[in-house]
Amino acid sequence: MDEDLLAQVGFSHYRLGYDITDQMIKKYRNILFVKSNYSSAKGDYIRGEKKFIGYRDRILKEKRKMLCTTVNSLDFLESGKEIIAYINKNKKDKIDCIICDEICALGAIYEANQNKIKLPKDLAIAGIGNSQIVQLSFPKLTTVDINAYQIGKKAISQIFEFDNNIVTDTGYRFVKGETA
Repeated sequence: MDEDLLAQVGFSHYRLGYDITDQMIKKYRNILFVKSNYSSAKGDYIRGEKKFIGYRDRILKEKRKMLCTTVNSLDFLESGKEIIAYINKNKKDKIDCIICDEICALGAIYEANQNKIKLPKDLAIAGIGNSQIVQLSFPKLTTVDINAYQIGKKAISQIFEFDNNIVTDTGYRFVKGETA
């Protein structure tokens, strides 16, 4: 393998942000994008920012208002409280849907249940990740499966040079749950 070329495995974070917003925009009017501050690592920030830019571009294409907040996603309970508090503080925006990473989504589901907010009737929640923990949410989270296992498998193949592809797009898929 040419040492000047860096092998890449994964998916377009921009496209994911755009596509999940595109799915939610069909049913919901005022969509809040929740950024996570779980890591100061450059790669984490860049991936999250690319998802946000995809969201932004899709929202602006519809000439809708961009709604965004940042929460502490290291603690799902705290992030859920922050999200619901933001929605309650900004009632004039009539937020009816949130898009966020899975940890924040699980916290938002918990907090919504605690506050008797009916999901998805009063608030839809769409997450990103589809880890096994999602199976424990009630109602079941609507999410995006980012094919994490496939990413890991392809990355190992490239590290050990079993696979000569320079770029491997593993894609993602929407997983219909009960929250959106």
